[in-house]
Amino acid sequence: MDKSVLVVDDDWRVCDILEEVLGDMGIGVRQALKTEEANRLLSESNYALVMVDVTLGNENGTNLARDLRDKGQQVILITGKDDLWIRDKVPQGIPVLRKPFRIDDLTLLIDQFGLEGKVAI
Repeated sequence: MDKSVLVVDDDWRVCDILEEVLGDMGIGVRQALKTEEANRLLSESNYALVMVDVTLGNENGTNLARDLRDKGQQVILITGKDDLWIRDKVPQGIPVLRKPFRIDDLTLLIDQFGLEGKVAI
């Protein structure tokens, strides 16, 4: 299995943190700040997993995640929203990484997708 992840988040700091942590786990990471950029990267390469923030500026990351899931892509949504919002808005079957997140939470989610790795501390 390809061990690369596409992170789609309009906050470059979140992208950089995820790239650093996942990189320490031996997982390659590409970043996209907008859905247009994400779609371009997805057309050029295959990713084991796509991590999408629910809010991408004026764009809706939830819709992107749903579309990708419906095409068979493994997806995680990233959000700082509360439990009620998640229950009402997140499509069933898409796991959520809550911001702010702990590295342990990220590792548990990544393990579910067969991208196990050890974080070098």
